[in-house]
Amino acid sequence: MRSSNFLATALMALAAADEQAYQAVLDSRRLAMDDPGRRQAWLAATEVPIQLAEACQAVLDSLPELCQVCWPVVCSDFQIGGWLLEAAKQTGLLAAESNLTTQSGDAEIQALQARLQPLRNSTHGVESR
Repeated sequence: MRSSNFLATALMALAAADEQAYQAVLDSRRLAMDDPGRRQAWLAATEVPIQLAEACQAVLDSLPELCQVCWPVVCSDFQIGGWLLEAAKQTGLLAAESNLTTQSGDAEIQALQARLQPLRNSTHGVESR
């Protein structure tokens, strides 16, 4: 129960961080195109959806084990939760990939792209028992 409360708190914090990061992107439109603040705003707005995708993947990774120890009729709830988590993960990936198209491919961008690759390639399902 403690870890689920922690996860809920972390996801709510990510939602707030996403709102702040996107507001910074909107605010940065007033800056000159070559102003470093503009780039930093986009990088921050990219980091948050990556963190969302990573958090969703961490929970997805734990679902099969949880299903093995839970009451069998609850396993379908884990399956449904897994689908919702996968959708949230894909949403984070799409947002991050879209944001990355606004930036040049230097080392900082390549590091963000490298974090996306394992998330793109990983899927987990919860099997019915």
